[in-house]
Amino acid sequence: MILSMKGTIIAYALAISSCLAQLDRQGETRTYLVQYKKDVRGAENSLEYLQSRGALMISERFPSIGVNLVKMTEHEALKVASRNDIAAVEPNIDTYRMLGWLDPVQPQDTQDGQRKLSEEIPYGIAMVRAGEGNDGNLYLPNTDIVSPKKVCVIDSGYINNHEDLPTLDATDGHSTIPGNVWSKDGCGHGTHCAGTIGALGGNDIGVIGVIGDETKLNLFIVRVLGDSCSWATTQLISEAVGKCI
Repeated sequence: MILSMKGTIIAYALAISSCLAQLDRQGETRTYLVQYKKDVRGAENSLEYLQSRGALMISERFPSIGVNLVKMTEHEALKVASRNDIAAVEPNIDTYRMLGWLDPVQPQDTQDGQRKLSEEIPYGIAMVRAGEGNDGNLYLPNTDIVSPKKVCVIDSGYINNHEDLPTLDATDGHSTIPGNVWSKDGCGHGTHCAGTIGALGGNDIGVIGVIGDETKLNLFIVRVLGDSCSWATTQLISEAVGKCI
């Protein structure tokens, strides 16, 4: 999954009122993501005052995206959400990957029992005008990309020795999952997404990515899914967005 970096936190929740009503019981303390408007320091000061009075507890801060992780009751969450300096309050819920992931090898894709890898042009490449294909059509010359573009992939990791993907440095990724490094991928979903973006062109194997020239692309990988590739909390995704920026 690839998230926009333009000040958005996560678009996985429903309207705040319905979320709070469904996920909280009166008086029960839960964890919320509180997103501030432009005056982050002023809003934090207000929450720190409430914290000093025992109304809530700030458990973690994500300053790069203007978000704090706050433990409080539904009653306090509704009060915080009504403030003019608060952009959004969302419960820290589990976010599930919406689609199952299978990568079946079809008979027509094999030869003598081995996968046929032949620099195919995936569906949609021409639509986004990306790259020069082996069909003779010029979609978007890589020379149009003046400087390398940073693209962050927040998903299940990245197979760093994949023959049709750029080999990344140790500093080109981050894992939010203890015991799971970003440079491995337990289910292949993140690697597939990264390949859609940056599969190498001109090597006569695999497919062509949207940016097939590794000198024009800076991939940054953040792993938020374990080997089951099933779910991650909005807290982890918020942390991932902060690492990307």
